[in-house]
Amino acid sequence: MKIITMAATVGILSVAVMPAAGEARPCTKHQGDSKRACQAQLKRDRMAWPPNPTAPEIRRRVGDYNWHKARRVAICETGMRLDWYPHGRYRGPLGMYRTTQDYGKRATSYWSPRTWQEHVAIAVAAHPITRGWSGWGCGAA
Repeated sequence: MKIITMAATVGILSVAVMPAAGEARPCTKHQGDSKRACQAQLKRDRMAWPPNPTAPEIRRRVGDYNWHKARRVAICETGMRLDWYPHGRYRGPLGMYRTTQDYGKRATSYWSPRTWQEHVAIAVAAHPITRGWSGWGCGAA
């Protein structure tokens, strides 16, 4: 299995969310409030890890494989409980070791993960030090 470094992941993500050459100015057809909303969404789409992310935003960034794998790992590790030992050695629904979670938090800026999508983003952002999902006891789930 290939391991993608954080720098490569961010580079891939920035290319994936950039508009194609044929649509270099995607908001030009909009006007007024619609144009402002389009520009705000475009700016958000270009962020590696947007603040207060929605599930579709994170799923697009981490891919279907990681999205589904995170769910299987969470069910195996903790029964997918968001409140699982928030201050213990292993934290969150994915049962991440605290230093692993701290690494992912620094990469994503999700300092107090409250939602499932933030936990998934933190886990995937920590893949450079966990060698993908092999850093989890249930990584084979």
